[in-house]
Amino acid sequence: MDLTLYPGVRGEQLRPFFQRDDIKGFVLRTFGSGTTPRDPELLEVVAGAARQGKIMLVVTQCVEGSVDLGRYDASTTLLEGGVVGGFDLTPETALVKLMWLLALEQGAELLPQLQVDHRGEQSYDHHHLSFEGHGSLLEHTFSGRPTAPFPREKLKRALIRVSGCDHSKLTFFLNAMGVDPATPDTDVRSIGSTEIQDGRGVLDVTRGLKRLLIDNRPLRLTVTGGGASFSLTRLDLTLLVEN
Repeated sequence: MDLTLYPGVRGEQLRPFFQRDDIKGFVLRTFGSGTTPRDPELLEVVAGAARQGKIMLVVTQCVEGSVDLGRYDASTTLLEGGVVGGFDLTPETALVKLMWLLALEQGAELLPQLQVDHRGEQSYDHHHLSFEGHGSLLEHTFSGRPTAPFPREKLKRALIRVSGCDHSKLTFFLNAMGVDPATPDTDVRSIGSTEIQDGRGVLDVTRGLKRLLIDNRPLRLTVTGGGASFSLTRLDLTLLVEN
């Protein structure tokens, strides 16, 4: 189903659509890069529907541009709730793509397939890896694979987003074993550090991944807090890859 959001739309207006058993997925036309009205109830209704199994594919109402969920606070709730960004898909193409993939009944594979190019419908493959955090540790390690392998020279952009963190600064390493948290700046496996504000942090790690990424291998991220124990709720890694 195709839904257009507008200023003043309320969660109670959308909830009846999301509660229908005969509708499995929605294309949401949002503002700009994927933002919505900053109504907490609206955001929770949309994210809640995604958590309950509805497919939520977000596109922009703009004639040109693309969706970047998590770029602003207004869309971070959607990203964390399992809503999928459609990058630069047109609304019409997004609806056809959603219907096609739903018809294939791919189960858990459906969401990743929504974000990669199949027939030239989008400019980039959009790989999104999401990890749940652990308890308080000196370092956290996360491993995962993109939806499909790609050569590192095709990587256009890589962003790490952290939420629910109780530390002020984090440093990230790729494919590193035996990290020394006291000397992160001299470790060649470091891909960058970011300050944490209000529990959240965003870091562009494009250069680091291009330097250290090994084709067709899983990505292994190690996160440290400079020798101090810390916890985090969630880590998201977004990769934009040229077709």
